[in-house]
Amino acid sequence: MNCKIFDKFDMIKIEEQHLSDTLRSIIHTVAFQRALGLTEPEDVFIEILDLNYVKCKSKTLDASIETDIEKLISSWKKDKKKILKFIINFKEYVARPGVFLKNTIEVSSSPWEQWAFSIEIGASDALSNDIVGKSLQSLLQTVVETALSNLNHLPALFSKKEIPPDDPRPWPMEVGSPSTPSSEGRYFGFVDNFFKIL
Repeated sequence: MNCKIFDKFDMIKIEEQHLSDTLRSIIHTVAFQRALGLTEPEDVFIEILDLNYVKCKSKTLDASIETDIEKLISSWKKDKKKILKFIINFKEYVARPGVFLKNTIEVSSSPWEQWAFSIEIGASDALSNDIVGKSLQSLLQTVVETALSNLNHLPALFSKKEIPPDDPRPWPMEVGSPSTPSSEGRYFGFVDNFFKIL
């Protein structure tokens, strides 16, 4: 399956104090747009940025996203680069032939959809909360519009019994930086290693 990539979003500029709220709102917005079926929405208000967004009401999803945010912030703090880039990959469940004609359910190795974002942290001028809130609101609106206008490439849904009951996502979701091996194409890594050998 070909991977649909959404990476034409404007880079937003924030201060370090806004980083976790910014990541949380972006990741939850994308996850909500790809949660199909009976999903209970929850409205979230970030007072410091005067910003509202909608997320799935799910403790499982919240815990997963908080872990992803901690990893992203931790890796950013190690490098302290001015720009944080991260991706959200959606994969699908596939049935593989197993023992005694029973299929096993696995997560596919390549994503069918990828979202890529860039955040400039600690811009030269101190940014007001109002400016950050408005630019983040604009980005979230673009994410929603992009998700709603791109529905024809979604893969078939798999049996819900394979997914944790509190998890509203019909497909596995991975959040990470573009340099992680899981986000690289399988063949690009092979080609790079091949040329290193030569």
